[in-house]
Amino acid sequence: MSAISNTSYILPARRPWDPSRFEQEDARNALQQDLPLPDPEDEWAEGKVVKGHPNICPLLDFFEDNHYYYLVLPCSTPEPRPGQSNPPSDLFDLVETYPHGLPPKMIRSYLGQIADALTFLHAHGIVHRDIKDENVVLGPKGKCILIDFGSSGLVKKSGWDTFSGTLDYAGPEILRGERYFGKEQDVWAFGVVAYVLLVGECPFMTAAEAQEGFESPFANASISLDERCAEGKEREGEETDGGGALGDAAALVRACLRVDPAERPTFERVLQSRFLAGDGGWVDSPV
Repeated sequence: MSAISNTSYILPARRPWDPSRFEQEDARNALQQDLPLPDPEDEWAEGKVVKGHPNICPLLDFFEDNHYYYLVLPCSTPEPRPGQSNPPSDLFDLVETYPHGLPPKMIRSYLGQIADALTFLHAHGIVHRDIKDENVVLGPKGKCILIDFGSSGLVKKSGWDTFSGTLDYAGPEILRGERYFGKEQDVWAFGVVAYVLLVGECPFMTAAEAQEGFESPFANASISLDERCAEGKEREGEETDGGGALGDAAALVRACLRVDPAERPTFERVLQSRFLAGDGGWVDSPV
């Protein structure tokens, strides 16, 4: 975490999935209705060099005593508004409030931020190995932050033969007891998170189901995904740039949850999917 927090990151142009687009919509609506403008978005200067990644929890300090290590981390959870209950603290809590899946615009924002953070990690030879909704905390204005690097490690040519993470998010190769290399496992776990945001529950209830994946059209996970994203709802949620449609979200999930690790897209390719990138992004050719 110390290395990540001190690695330079060049702020790109605002991405199509950036949550700031909600503030722009709010501002346009406020002008049309002659209402007070919303608070301005956080400062973001394209090309600015910052330390760490905006969607990865920084390490402020650490120390130890005779019994424990202590990590000093910033608090990102937004303060509750007067008269309102505490907002959800992480994606797990947020999903609980949307039992049938989140709105497509929210899903696009969160998945884009998570994928960008993991692109940064993988580019620097780091794998997280415990991607799940509980490890994505929520910040203000639609921002989310990746936490919990207790299972992370540097990419090894020999890979790993022991699993450290959460079984519901473990890829088939891990459940079969095979050696794995980390990056592909992060992509599988990301696919599980994406499915959870869409459907409201994990795709696979048993290790046997996970090892079969979506290969059977009669798999419960495949049926539930189609119920949310197909059957005439393929273009639901589509934004003006062509991204955000439920059918494209389902295509991204299926690509990340391919049983063969070699067939899963890298996170660079995930960011180029039509669901996240909009018109011109891929749908059926993820690798």
